[in-house]
Amino acid sequence: ELQPAVDALAPGETLYVVYSVDPVRWEQPSGLPGWTYRLLLAHIASGDWVLQHHLRHIIEHGSVAPWRDVDAGNADRVAERRASIDRKLVEEYLSMRHETMRLLARVERKHLALPIEFWWEPRPNAHTVLAYLLAFERHDRTHRDQLRPAMRYLR
Repeated sequence: ELQPAVDALAPGETLYVVYSVDPVRWEQPSGLPGWTYRLLLAHIASGDWVLQHHLRHIIEHGSVAPWRDVDAGNADRVAERRASIDRKLVEEYLSMRHETMRLLARVERKHLALPIEFWWEPRPNAHTVLAYLLAFERHDRTHRDQLRPAMRYLR
């Protein structure tokens, strides 16, 4: 059951897009108001923090943790990386994703059925941890697609 989520979180497609970004475009505005392409990469690089928090809690306690303030946490992490060079952000992304994969390897089948509410949907809502893991891939894809207009060859 978990394998499709693990496969979907493999970094290959994101790396392809990031390495294809024209270096002169990193400081240019993206399609998101107030976000340059570098800020998008900073968010991608540090974006596993919430997922990792949930996975650690599930593994250690057998239950889903309360949601942290995701918007504030994301804003802090992006601000801390505002001046980071793209190579450093890619290294951080790979390190974070490696840790995510390490944690996923420790998730047990019983954990996948645990209930979780999605903070981004109106409450109440009811989902499973497996649904959350699959939804995280959509998060990755969305931000990866927001970088595509800055690619050298495939705009």
